[in-house]
Amino acid sequence: MNKNKRQFIRLNATVRIVIIPYEVTDERLLIKDEKDVSTKNISAGGILFRSNQTLPINSLVEVKIFLPSEPNPIDAIGEIRHMRRLKQSPEFDVGIRFLKIAHADQAKLLQLKKIS
Repeated sequence: MNKNKRQFIRLNATVRIVIIPYEVTDERLLIKDEKDVSTKNISAGGILFRSNQTLPINSLVEVKIFLPSEPNPIDAIGEIRHMRRLKQSPEFDVGIRFLKIAHADQAKLLQLKKIS
């Protein structure tokens, strides 16, 4: 049995992204501080990035992905799946799984080659 649950191949790439955490409370959308960071790796199914702030596991975020070849960012909704504190560092590796992304944008991510 294959233990790798990933549907898409990850590409080790540094791409600028903006993460916008939000939560729904009392049927209102509360947008929190956005974070402008870079990816460690990316795939059509999600991203891994480094952060110095914690984000709650299973929380929803808006993700804007800025590809060098595209004039406009790719927009996606994702879920924080894991956070791992880095050894001897105040930072975390944060994994996001995309829950909603346009098929055309997902195709762009599938076409990515080495970016750094």
